[in-house]
Amino acid sequence: MTKYIPRKITHVKKSSHPWLNQKCKDAIAKKNDAEGSEQFVDARKKCLDVIKSERASYVKDLKEKISTLPRNGKQWWRLNRELLNRKAGVASIPTLREETQWLTDSKEKADAFARKFSSKSQLPAETVDCPFFGVPDCEFDEFVAFRSRTTKRLLKKLNERKATGHDMISAAILKKLHACIAVPFTRVARRLFYEGCWPRVWQYHISVQMLEGGAAFIPGNYRGMHLVIILSKIAERMIGFYLVP
Repeated sequence: MTKYIPRKITHVKKSSHPWLNQKCKDAIAKKNDAEGSEQFVDARKKCLDVIKSERASYVKDLKEKISTLPRNGKQWWRLNRELLNRKAGVASIPTLREETQWLTDSKEKADAFARKFSSKSQLPAETVDCPFFGVPDCEFDEFVAFRSRTTKRLLKKLNERKATGHDMISAAILKKLHACIAVPFTRVARRLFYEGCWPRVWQYHISVQMLEGGAAFIPGNYRGMHLVIILSKIAERMIGFYLVP
């Protein structure tokens, strides 16, 4: 008879309350045991004091670690999210203030960010130094061969941790299917190049606001990070690969 050996669990789900150590668990157990007795009120108060004390100690240690790290580094952001008790990299936007008005509605916040980012993205007036233009250095009057092996190589090099756009097609899926989609996507990129068009669905980006510094209620203290469709990035790299001499 074969003896059953239980499988060793190597992955443990990360707790959303990492300050709950053994000391807190013992205090919670004592409080639960005292439920229904005269000592319950005192046990509940002691339990609350222990949890507050351990959480304060945990936050203090995190702040000391963050102060020793270079600002805006990967580890700095990870500890910052942990300090703010964020479960994901994208945080909810707090109440914003635009001049004397406070914005609490999601649409009002989005409009405020759109106005602020639009004002930051204004280009200077175009000036023409020389009204006469010569013959271009090169013209694409010949057939440009788009190779499927180039597409396959770009798909195989995708970073699976990269975020995607609104099409929700992850880099991991594209990387696994690189051999299947290399040829048809090469035809798509070739057609985009010769027709000089770009799919409208690829022109929409997901904008994620990241606080650069200062007060969190001021829209100007944020910068926009755009999440672009990965297939759009691959097409840009392919076209750029054949355009650069």
